[in-house]
Amino acid sequence: MNGEIMGVRATITNTIRVRSEPSNNANVLGRLAEGAAVELLAISHDSNWWQIAYPNAKSRGWISAEFVKTDDDTSDLPMIVPANLLPTPTATATPTRKGAKPEPTATATPTATPTPVPVVEPVAPPPPALIEAPPPTPTPTPTATAQPSLLKRFLPFLP
Repeated sequence: MNGEIMGVRATITNTIRVRSEPSNNANVLGRLAEGAAVELLAISHDSNWWQIAYPNAKSRGWISAEFVKTDDDTSDLPMIVPANLLPTPTATATPTRKGAKPEPTATATPTATPTPVPVVEPVAPPPPALIEAPPPTPTPTPTATAQPSLLKRFLPFLP
């Protein structure tokens, strides 16, 4: 190989945005007009995006497969899978000869990507509101009243 990019020629069928990643939420790098000729270099894992050289041969961008007409077979193009979808490597046992001393082997250890933690600034509580007590409500006090005797009650004509 002489360093040339080998891809599949294609034509843009509608004006589209070129993005930094295969996602509608990715940064827009630029636009391609309807009829523009491009060279497809790879396909996304979900087959919804094509990778192209953009804006030059050393840089890459992504375009929606929905607005691209391919000129040739694309089955030989590599598929690009985002790192967060790749399987995690696991250790496997290797059989050894009886009595052989195990030799240590270098193993790549995945490193964790730090997750940003929001910093919460302590906030002083607001001063308590001054609450005025309502004025006292007058409460009637019971007073003793004379009860008429039973006789006077039933015989009111008696003195």
